[in-house]
Amino acid sequence: MSNQAKKDQTQELIKETAKNLFFVKGKFDATTQEIADAAGVNRTLINYYFRSRDNLIQIIFDEAQKVEHEKSEIIMNSDLPFKEKIGQFIEGSLSTSLQYPYLETYIVSQINKRKLSQKRYRRR
Repeated sequence: MSNQAKKDQTQELIKETAKNLFFVKGKFDATTQEIADAAGVNRTLINYYFRSRDNLIQIIFDEAQKVEHEKSEIIMNSDLPFKEKIGQFIEGSLSTSLQYPYLETYIVSQINKRKLSQKRYRRR
């Protein structure tokens, strides 16, 4: 296996482990050390590949959002009748919810954090 392939594999392992901790187990406050321990890698690799925990979360979230958007586009651009499109969309949403049960909770918590920080900023 080439060095680049090994790096890519390690980077993907870290992302998948973090996704599992955040969106499957609901550990939104998981530290880089907890992610590293779960992935079986050195914590410094997380900073090497992603620069920070927050950046890792953002990358994971952006990738998930992109995949969901692409799925929705495929359904909406299909020639299926409207009712079947809605059915496929609901099926896809349920599938994602079963795979990542805490994803929606995470999204709502992030929206609330942003709203709170905006309120604090306006008060100043």
